[in-house]
Amino acid sequence: IPVIVGKVTVSTVHALDYRQSKWGRVAKHLLHKGESRAVRSASATIAVSKLMAEELSSKYSSKVVYIPNGATLRETPPFKDLLGSGIESGRFILTVGRFIVERGFDTLLEAWSEINTEMKLVIVGDERFEVEYARRLHEIADDRVIFPGYVTGERLDELYAHCAFYILPSLVEGLPISLIEAMSFSRPVLISDIPENLEVAGKIGAVFRGGDKIDLARGVREMIALDDGAASRMGSLGRKRVEDEYSWDSVAERTEKFYLSLMNRVKKHPRT
Repeated sequence: IPVIVGKVTVSTVHALDYRQSKWGRVAKHLLHKGESRAVRSASATIAVSKLMAEELSSKYSSKVVYIPNGATLRETPPFKDLLGSGIESGRFILTVGRFIVERGFDTLLEAWSEINTEMKLVIVGDERFEVEYARRLHEIADDRVIFPGYVTGERLDELYAHCAFYILPSLVEGLPISLIEAMSFSRPVLISDIPENLEVAGKIGAVFRGGDKIDLARGVREMIALDDGAASRMGSLGRKRVEDEYSWDSVAERTEKFYLSLMNRVKKHPRT
């Protein structure tokens, strides 16, 4: 409606959802059409990752501005095992995400079965999106795997802050917020080599080939074997990257600059 009546509008693209396998042909077509309409009809468009901004700019011959989502930098909370699961600080590995095929949790569990460790693997996420996929994950998980379900707030902060390291095995991402959150708590990270993950972690994180359980198992073993000094250095570099690129102060500054620029443009060219 704002577009129809000639109002200035801004579209923000958070993900390219049509890349997910859960959508059928018709749904993907409609998502493409919606994206096209949103970008072409808006006065300006924001994308939350550089990769999306570049792809959308190229696809629609329209300048798309990169402004990421932000993360709140918090201090490490004391460990209290708020989940009541019996895990110990620094003795578990964490991953967080919706239970969908694109998150790569099945590959992670297949790799995990090859790892000889007494550490726990905590997989946090909502299981309602793909029930059959969630059922399969439970079937292939061993007794070292904990599924706490959907976790938020202090309980999730505790998990991020006290995991030995964070794994993101995704095959598809928009802006991987969970990775940013883990890095904000100075945790070492092991990520699949998709461009979206590499954009966030840069050369800071350890990397494995996405979808490759053998290479993922290698990465997990190497992360478990990291000495405290190397793990601390990786974590510190990750937090510094979040401070520089994804802190709310940085995001707010970019957002303010964007809207002031748009307002000035509209004043000079009212029909923009």
